[in-house]
Amino acid sequence: MKNIYFISDAHLGSRAIEHRRTQERRLVIFLDKIKEKAEAVYMLGDMFDFWFEYKSVIPKGFVRIQGKLAEVTDAGIPAMIVTLGADGAVWADQNGRFGVCPAQQVPVADTTGAGDAFFAGAAAALTYGKTLEEAC
Repeated sequence: MKNIYFISDAHLGSRAIEHRRTQERRLVIFLDKIKEKAEAVYMLGDMFDFWFEYKSVIPKGFVRIQGKLAEVTDAGIPAMIVTLGADGAVWADQNGRFGVCPAQQVPVADTTGAGDAFFAGAAAALTYGKTLEEAC
């Protein structure tokens, strides 16, 4: 039986993280190690910080992680969800289906834990057999 992996809150691109390149390399190494053991990988909870142009550009400096995500998908791992903070989330599967889940427009009192709440909801939905689109 293969494993299901959940990765959360990498915050790639955050200016608060001193060694951003090291952080990206660690994530790439981790993904490389699990690709043969993974049934699915769900990346949730603000994988990128300040990535508002996701519909039209690759974030500057993060092509390694983009390439590794493509490689993981090409290895036959059936599904991924990547959250984009205030921009919502994107999902894809190995059959070429993908989608964008825009963030819900609600009154915001505090964003603390928003990515974690999304992560919990998506994990619960997937556990109960919902599709990626429904889980977003």
